[in-house]
Amino acid sequence: MAQSINMINDLIPINEIWKIKVRIILLWGVPNYNNPNVVDSIELVLVDEKGSRIQASIRKTIMQQFSNMEKEGGVTVVRECEDVQLPLHGLNFTSFAQILMNEIDDSLLVDVIGEVIAIGDLMDVSKDSKPNYKLAIELDDLEYQKHFKMHFMGNYAEEMSKYVNEDGRRIVILQFVKIKVWKGENGGGVI
Repeated sequence: MAQSINMINDLIPINEIWKIKVRIILLWGVPNYNNPNVVDSIELVLVDEKGSRIQASIRKTIMQQFSNMEKEGGVTVVRECEDVQLPLHGLNFTSFAQILMNEIDDSLLVDVIGEVIAIGDLMDVSKDSKPNYKLAIELDDLEYQKHFKMHFMGNYAEEMSKYVNEDGRRIVILQFVKIKVWKGENGGGVI
């Protein structure tokens, strides 16, 4: 008898064997602390057909067993399959109201969409001759006209600066964002 497919939200730590059908929406290698050229583990963010997401790790000792899965966008049931009924990106947008009301668990990563309505200057906040940049932008949500300031650091600041300084209407979609709300001189902000 074939085992049914489990949804991500049904996973519990008591069971050790699961059959899941997921798409890899993000994948990265974690380098060895002492030798950055050696990958110690593979980290993945997976999404099922209901849009639920989970992070998974593949330790170095078993990486070879999963070499056929190690690509973003791959659809797998422990092996590649032809079924493409899974979300391509696994976006699950968080409302600005939830963010501004501090209803978001700040240990979770969220997805955000908004229109850029204000752009700060790209600021050099380098220390010890290591380049580092900071950029503030203000986003307006497209539904309820709520807005907040968002800060980008490092490479993200440089990349975002190039994008938001283009002409025309600018809509940004941010996936896996760390939200940290604080009270400040402008009434608050988000990172």
